[in-house]
Amino acid sequence: MSARHAAVLGGPSSGKSTWLGALWDGAQLGDGGFEPDGVATDLEAADRLAEPLRGGRYPDRTSLEARALDIALPLRTRPPLPEARLTLATADHPGEELDLVFADRRWTQAWQARGTTGALLLFIAPPSVIPLPRLPAGGPPAPTDPGGPGTSPEALGFADLAEPPPRPGAPAAHEPVRVPTVLALVELVQLLRHARGLEPGERPPTGELRVAVLFSQWDAIDPRWQALGPEQLLQQEYALLDDLLWSNFHPTDVRVFGLSTTGGDLRDPRHRERYLDEQKGYVTWTDPEDPRSPKRADDPSLPLAWALFGEPGLRR
Repeated sequence: MSARHAAVLGGPSSGKSTWLGALWDGAQLGDGGFEPDGVATDLEAADRLAEPLRGGRYPDRTSLEARALDIALPLRTRPPLPEARLTLATADHPGEELDLVFADRRWTQAWQARGTTGALLLFIAPPSVIPLPRLPAGGPPAPTDPGGPGTSPEALGFADLAEPPPRPGAPAAHEPVRVPTVLALVELVQLLRHARGLEPGERPPTGELRVAVLFSQWDAIDPRWQALGPEQLLQQEYALLDDLLWSNFHPTDVRVFGLSTTGGDLRDPRHRERYLDEQKGYVTWTDPEDPRSPKRADDPSLPLAWALFGEPGLRR
């Protein structure tokens, strides 16, 4: 059995724990791209992430005492890939720990070890209200009609946008400044690269380290952003992270996903009822070879499959 490692990284309430719970629950139920191939280490913690979802509730991360989870999930892919059996050692840390790494420069042995991982899954929960992009004079971006008739940027109102909405003003002198989580992610990626002995701008060999950016709660953001797709969101609203990934990784080793682990808000009774009937989340992404035709699948485990196996992981 081959050992493959992935680090699940993100700030507080970025969707990591819900996704991990859905991944393990789906594997046990035979849904999605993986199935169990043994018993997880720290099975109690894994089940405490999965069990609430079976009842249509979000996992309570604080019930796990805000400790880092180092869960080894023995899995095999469905259907099998050449290296179908694996032990996935997944490091899920409290989001607050990411802030400590950034603010206090605490770099423990555990974080040092995560630098040897073969896959980084970076979770970002974008706010539901994001300034819409200013369109170039020549018209909308290349994916002019990603969602079918009626969902082109023009039909969704982009053509009338001259300027994006104003951003909030800077906090007053006496107010604390909340550093955006994406800045902590940028620094953390650089620290993990440093742990591998990589110089700035030095790209690891192709396929050695893949980075999946997952915009969680994709169902909750403005439909016009959904029409443009997660890559446009990364480029236009998270440019610092986009530049870091572009300059330090091969393009084939970076993929951006829009992720809705539960397909909607479980706090909405109507959606909760639908979720209990179907238990379907979804993921969307853009194929670099066919950027005008965004892909969508009812399988939130696909970003992990891509991070571990590359393009074959998306084609099962």
